[in-house]
Amino acid sequence: MSDFNPARINLAASYLGCSLKQLAARAGMGDSTIYGLARGDMPFLEGAARKLSYATGLPLNFFILPEHVFAEQSLTFRRRPRMLKPERERITGEFTMLANSARKLIGIAGMEHSTNWISAMAPTYAPTAPDIERLAQEARIVCGIPLDSPVNNVMRAFEKQGVPIAPMRVDGANGRGEGVTSPTRPNDATVIGYFSGSRSGDGMRFTIAHEAGHLILQRHRRPDTTKDTEHEAHAFASAFLLPEREARSLLSPSMTIRDFLPIKARWGVSIAALITRGHRLGIFDNERNRSLMMQLSARGWRTTEPVEVPEEHPILMRQLMGNAFGTVTSPTTATATREGIEGFLGIPAALADVWCDGITITENDNKPNQADTPYGKDTQ
Repeated sequence: MSDFNPARINLAASYLGCSLKQLAARAGMGDSTIYGLARGDMPFLEGAARKLSYATGLPLNFFILPEHVFAEQSLTFRRRPRMLKPERERITGEFTMLANSARKLIGIAGMEHSTNWISAMAPTYAPTAPDIERLAQEARIVCGIPLDSPVNNVMRAFEKQGVPIAPMRVDGANGRGEGVTSPTRPNDATVIGYFSGSRSGDGMRFTIAHEAGHLILQRHRRPDTTKDTEHEAHAFASAFLLPEREARSLLSPSMTIRDFLPIKARWGVSIAALITRGHRLGIFDNERNRSLMMQLSARGWRTTEPVEVPEEHPILMRQLMGNAFGTVTSPTTATATREGIEGFLGIPAALADVWCDGITITENDNKPNQADTPYGKDTQ
């Protein structure tokens, strides 16, 4: 019986954004051979695995792991009309690898129960607008953020509560995607992936809060439509970043477009998102909302807004990786061995470097350790 997992062949093809036929050509295999291997009709032996490893750049151990492969439908990234099937498959393939790797790293760090708060908070029913406002406030309380204060660092707020956040290697289909998670499969790790691209600092903060909204609101249930799924997450992100009481004290129907600038600077929320927030709360009626958005467009601010919000960077994946396969020398600096990453996680070290937003890769063989991760030691 073979030690190699045929399901990983399809995952490798998805990760590369190619068909099995294209993968066969890269590996110098016949079409019938690779289809037979992927279906399990033929024994998947080391010789074929080595060919595929060489052709894909994936470690040999990648083809051994028996881990769950996510279905595209279980993920929450927005499948916009221009996003082609290979692009969607690449996102699905990489997120599968990210979530499975995060699950292992969390296990090594002894953090398996660090996100139980999400399951405890998550509704089992379709939340109303007031429910979402309340849940966003509860999430702030869990994250230790006062209800009348800005979120200084959105990534760190959720990382401190055990949610790894990682930039993806795949580019999000050239700006047609922003973030991705899988809220209904907590056993495969509660993790957020994002596509950095050219997103502004305020846009990325909203993206992370949006994906956190998926995790919290849709842990136990999934809306019937993609539109409803996204609407809930948008509403959560808006409420998390700017609570209702503060929004009502800051926003008024008589505001000019320039009145939004100091609010954006303090709260780290885009002008467009502030206008939408005011409209959803009934502060701006339809006519005023339309007028403000037209002013935004006329100034060219729909693409590039004034007031730069600093870019945030995650640190938890780097700490988990260093904890498992090397050393953590500071909250933002860690090393990990290539042998540990490629042998234990079955992913290329270069991919781990991307997910960690930068980590020093060493060639020395250190075994995974059980030391406590220093996650959460830095201040927000």
